[in-house]
Amino acid sequence: MRGTLFVLGMLVGIAYTTAAARAEEDHDVVLSLSAERPDYYIGEPLRLTLTVKNESDHDVYGFFRLWPPDERVTLLYRRAGEAFRALGRVTPDSSSARLLNEVDVVSLPAKVSPQQEKRSEMQVVLDPATRQVVLGAAGDYEFMVECRLWSSAGTDTTAGVVRSDVAYVHVASPTNEDREALSEFLAKDLARLVETWPFPPPLEDGSIANAAAYLDRHPRGPYSERVREALLRGLHHRVLRREASERDKALYERMRAGREDSLR
Repeated sequence: MRGTLFVLGMLVGIAYTTAAARAEEDHDVVLSLSAERPDYYIGEPLRLTLTVKNESDHDVYGFFRLWPPDERVTLLYRRAGEAFRALGRVTPDSSSARLLNEVDVVSLPAKVSPQQEKRSEMQVVLDPATRQVVLGAAGDYEFMVECRLWSSAGTDTTAGVVRSDVAYVHVASPTNEDREALSEFLAKDLARLVETWPFPPPLEDGSIANAAAYLDRHPRGPYSERVREALLRGLHHRVLRREASERDKALYERMRAGREDSLR
C-alpha cells in the first residue's frame, strides 16, 4: 500500500541572500534564484536553488518548491535575445512521474515565518514539454521563477504571485571528446536519472547497465559526475528497500569504495 507524503516545500534553512525580486502588492516576500555555477557546457545538468525570505512581521504561506514539480510554481528560461518560455510539466510516462507515484504527493502551501529563509533545489537537463535540451546551444541564458502565494492565514485562497530575480549562466560548446560523451548521455536517456535529484531515480536493469557502461567509457567529464551521483543514489535506495539484486549490491559497493577513495 502506498504511503502519503505531505510535501511542505522540501525547504531547508539557508544563510545567505542575493539581489532578489519582491512580490507585488507589498507581500514582503523576496525570492532569489541562483545557479550552482556561472558556466556550463551544452547539455550539462543545471542545478538551481530558489531561496525565499519573509521580510514581514507575520507568517507567509505559498508554493515555493522547485521539486517535486507543482503547477503553482513556474520556472521560466530563455537564451539571450529570445522570449521567456515556461519549463514544461512532468508527463505521466516519465521516470520522474513514476518516482512521484511511489507515494501520494499532497502539495501544501509552505509556511515561512517572519525573517525566516528557506530554499528548494532542482536539476534540469530537458524541458519535459519538448524533451529538448534546456542548455541546448552556446550563449547566455536567463532563468527566473514565479510562485503563487496563499493567504496569510494559510486558508485556501490565492494571494497573488511573486517573481524571483534572474539567474544568469553562460553556456559553452563541449570539447570534441566531450561531444561524444554528451551524445551518449542523451541517447541512453541518462538525463532522466539525474533530473530526479535530490530524490533517488527509479532504476531498472537497463538504466543501471546504461549508466554503469557510460561511466566505464567516460569516467570524467562535465556529464559523468551527475550520472555517477544519480546511479549511486538510486542503488542506495534499492538496497534500503531490499529491491537490489546481488549484481546491484556489488556495483553499489564498488561505487561507494571508489567515491571514498577519491575523497582521500
